[in-house]
Amino acid sequence: MTHNEIASAIRNKVSDALSGNISDQAFSIEQLMDEIDLSRSSIVNKLARGGKLSVNGLVQSIDTIPIEVIEPTDSCVRAVSGPCSGIPGIKVPRITDVFGKGGVEYLGLVNLQESIDVYFDPNDIEMHKFRVRTSRRPYAWVDSSVDANNMNNIYLFNLGKFNSLRYLKIRAVFDNPGSINILDPDAEFREYAAPGYVQEAIIDSITEKYIRYFRQMSVKPAAVPNTQNDNIT
Repeated sequence: MTHNEIASAIRNKVSDALSGNISDQAFSIEQLMDEIDLSRSSIVNKLARGGKLSVNGLVQSIDTIPIEVIEPTDSCVRAVSGPCSGIPGIKVPRITDVFGKGGVEYLGLVNLQESIDVYFDPNDIEMHKFRVRTSRRPYAWVDSSVDANNMNNIYLFNLGKFNSLRYLKIRAVFDNPGSINILDPDAEFREYAAPGYVQEAIIDSITEKYIRYFRQMSVKPAAVPNTQNDNIT
């Protein structure tokens, strides 16, 4: 199902359970789409930490991300054990960190002809630097902290012959699929970034929440019994 279809399914299920009586407490499809992303994040983290979920069905693509010089952060300096000033990089919506570097399926040339190794752990960067096989290869470090716009900085190193690159492509598991959909003009027609059983879990969770909420709103408080004694005259 698409993002919009999941939201519509939730609304219809809630309406059916309440016999259509939600006109006075209407909730929009847009509101539901935001809640779907939040519910997906919670369910994905829970299943992945329990080893019950892979990245299949969760990955989304951003095809042309501009490379820019990113303002260095303290975490970058600590990660690379050196200055980060003037280092090129990209900004992407927050990547789900529960899969570690497995959460980034591809980072590299837009034409898919060359990939860049991606690391979250600074220790992996050190291994990359000192292995003969990888020491000259380009690599990227993902700063897991986010900025005010909920974006991750990804710093690029050892670009070498790719120094003149202007754009990169990324395929990754993002924390908020809706933030990627804004960048994709065809997003409304694409499958929502979650396997079918995760989509069903999202629908059930949000439907149950709204049914419980609306039923509680419709219950009138019981009359408070008068326990005060009448005045004796």
